[in-house]
Amino acid sequence: MVTAEMVKALREKTGAGMLDCKKALNEANGDEQAAVEILRKKGAATAAKRADRDANMGKVLLAQTASRAVAIEANCETEPVGNLDEFNSLAKECLQLVMDNAPADLDALNALKLSDGETIHDAWEQLTGKIGEKMGIRRFAVLEKAANEVVGLYSHMGGKIGVLVKMSVEGAEPEKAAELAKNTAMQVAAFAPIAIRPSEIDPELVAKEREIYREQAAQAGTKPEFVDRQVEGRLGKYYKEVCLEEQSTAFDAKKSCKQLIAEVAKEIGASKIEVKQFVRFALGK
Repeated sequence: MVTAEMVKALREKTGAGMLDCKKALNEANGDEQAAVEILRKKGAATAAKRADRDANMGKVLLAQTASRAVAIEANCETEPVGNLDEFNSLAKECLQLVMDNAPADLDALNALKLSDGETIHDAWEQLTGKIGEKMGIRRFAVLEKAANEVVGLYSHMGGKIGVLVKMSVEGAEPEKAAELAKNTAMQVAAFAPIAIRPSEIDPELVAKEREIYREQAAQAGTKPEFVDRQVEGRLGKYYKEVCLEEQSTAFDAKKSCKQLIAEVAKEIGASKIEVKQFVRFALGK
């Protein structure tokens, strides 16, 4: 006979609803371990049913230590679920595991085990079964920090956008550039560059832009001898929109990020400060 105490104990162990726990215990003839397996299968079945649903809400979480910075995007289907303690607690555990293990990919991440011995994959499946929404880790990033590097973190709109920016500092203590790194992360959040500098943009993308500008010039009746100059001028404007170093800063529209970085390097006595890498996660993007 399934008692109220047995149901309560199973609920405390699994976090599943009272009714689900009672049904699982009845199906398992009172065997708690078998009931746990039933609830786990229920979670997996629910996750499978919702696999094709969009999960574009949740949180982007960021963290760093002296040697590493990480970002993860934990997703669910609706904003209220993204504010639940259970969702955020599991997301934070995943963030710590990424920090500790730097997994190679999502499969490696999902195979990592939480403090209770359960894998990340199974934990999200169980929570999906309990809450009834598709959820899990969409992506993550790990930036390793050398002794002469500093990372700026910036979270925007309660975790809807999260940014990491890594900079190298030569000739000065890296931490002297910490404020610059954070401000640059704010820049990345606001203006969403696709590259640090023009040389890092995919050549095929640049070629397509040139083709578009050339066609626009032809349609506008531009004289052939002026087409190349016009195309390069428009390409320069394009770089100012999509390249971090070329963008106007969020703090002074007359100054580029490259100029600001050079100014800060001079102020702190560094021979050079260089943006090495950035990560920008926006929910569902």
